[in-house]
Amino acid sequence: MDNLVEHKANEPIVLDNETCPYCSQELTDAVISDKEHVIARNFVPKGTLHSQWNLIVRAYRSCNDAKADLEDDISAIGMHPTVDGRFPTDDPRLRDAARRKTKAFNRRNRKKVGEGEPPITIRGSMMGAEIAFTFQVPPQPSEERLFELARRQLQAFFYFLTYSKTTCRGGFWIGEFCPVTAVRHADWGNAQLLWFEEYTKDWIFWFHGIGAEGFFKLWIKRKSDSDRIWAWALEWNRNFRLAGFFGDPSYYDQLTEAVPPLEMGDPHRDGNQIFRAREEVSLAPEEDHLFDSPIAAAASMSPVTTGP
Repeated sequence: MDNLVEHKANEPIVLDNETCPYCSQELTDAVISDKEHVIARNFVPKGTLHSQWNLIVRAYRSCNDAKADLEDDISAIGMHPTVDGRFPTDDPRLRDAARRKTKAFNRRNRKKVGEGEPPITIRGSMMGAEIAFTFQVPPQPSEERLFELARRQLQAFFYFLTYSKTTCRGGFWIGEFCPVTAVRHADWGNAQLLWFEEYTKDWIFWFHGIGAEGFFKLWIKRKSDSDRIWAWALEWNRNFRLAGFFGDPSYYDQLTEAVPPLEMGDPHRDGNQIFRAREEVSLAPEEDHLFDSPIAAAASMSPVTTGP
């Protein structure tokens, strides 16, 4: 890890870029652009970005607006408590932010996040008697939107990692974006996430950053100096964890075959609807190493990078 560069934990990383990190369009005087905080202030609890590092770039306004739309309901859903009122961490700033965001509209079902989801009823029979169980469900995000926001954040950080101060431009990965999983805090111990951590443990760190006082976490690794395939992991608001790969698609068949399936339970029918569920697998704090820092100064939350 001798080639890792540590950045200051309390100063933003600011790029004077001449192309948009999201769409690659030239940011000329004729183009409407905005200053873009890649870790958006409204995406994490209020105050957690104060005196913390962030990545700040210039972006085409329509790209910035599209990312902000993704952040709006995803942050509200990720901050929402479970049906029994539990939060992933006992932080009053998270509770306050969740309370403020209950009126955000879930783009998946067009309902307010605070309304949750319609109850699910499973009916059956036992010893000749009809029985029914009704489950309350917290708000559920669109998985497509989760991965699209992840893709945009990763684009910005990859752009930074390949940025040249001489040309004022960064690069874009060649190949495809390949998500593997997106899970809530209660399921951090599932087989896919544990497999991903083990599979990528010896890959080369390109970026490791814990920001917003731990409410945003990200790392990017490369398989080797010669392989054009990268792995990535994200954590949002101490709840959602997402992981996957990007780069050369020739690796994807091999990766897809290696990912363990998540075993689902028996199907249950309610009228014309069929439900299948599985038990979430929690992860004890002492067993949680996905975002361990590659350097000893992990507690400083300083982002570290290495060159391409």
